[in-house]
Parts: sequence; structure tokens; C-alpha cells
Amino acid sequence: MRRGRVPLFLKEFLVFIVASTATYKLSFIPVFDSFIQEMLAGRRKELYAAILGLHGTLLGFIIAAITIAMTYVSSPRFEILRQTKHWPHLFGSYTRSMRWVACTTLFSLLALLVDYETAQNRLLAILCFDAVFYGGAMIVHTLWVTEKTVKVAISAKPRLPGE
Repeated sequence: MRRGRVPLFLKEFLVFIVASTATYKLSFIPVFDSFIQEMLAGRRKELYAAILGLHGTLLGFIIAAITIAMTYVSSPRFEILRQTKHWPHLFGSYTRSMRWVACTTLFSLLALLVDYETAQNRLLAILCFDAVFYGGAMIVHTLWVTEKTVKVAISAKPRLPGE
């Protein structure tokens, strides 16, 4: 009998939903409500369009980075990575970022289409901005992994595992 594992993205998405629910509840507190209203007043369309453009570009960057990383997989310098337990996590980092940037792109597109000054959609605005923060954290992690990977790829001398 095979034991079913819950995919990492599903776990992350559940955490995201819980955090977004908390943010949504907090958004009804007058101080937070006025902050949100001031931040979005008169610039919803521009803000959502900027988020959409930025995350669409980041999505392209991540796909390009995965493609470039795949070309180095057979490199002798990557042998040290292939022999470690971290090897599967290298590409997992990119795919996690890709998923969250895609979610942020989707939420910002929906917000751009549905959230207007005359018909405000608080839930979609909260989902969009929470996704920006969550996706940003994933991008930071991916950049850190990329930095470490590049250091291995360009190192002057081959290293043994654990060095």
C-alpha cells in the first residue's frame, strides 16, 4: 500500500489561505482599513497592472533560470551537488517560486479585472497583496539558492561533498 503525501504546494497554499484570512479579518479594524483605503485610493488599476507586469516578468526570469540551470546539470562541477541530498531541492526551489509568482500573476490579473473604485473587492485585494509578499519570499529564497549554485559552478577548483 502506497502512502499518499500531501504536495508541498498544497501545504504552502493552506498556510497562505490561513494568513490571508487573518489579513482579511484585520482589514476590518479601522486603522488597517483606512491604511488600505488610502493606499489603493485612485490607483488600484495602476498598482494591479504594475504587480501583473512585474510578476509576469519574474515568471519569465524563473523559467529562463531553470532552463539555464538544466544546461549545467551534466557539468563536472555539478557532480558535487548531484551527490548531496540537496540536489532535488535545487530545482524544487525554482518550481516553488514559479508556482507562487504564477499565483500572484493570476491574483493581480483578477484584481485588475474585478476590483474597481466604484465596486471594491476587499478579499481579492488582500489575496493579491498577500501573494506579493509570499511570492517575494519565494523569490528571495530562489535567489539565495541561485547564488550558492553559481558559486559551485564557477569555483576555481573542484570540491568534495561537504566542503
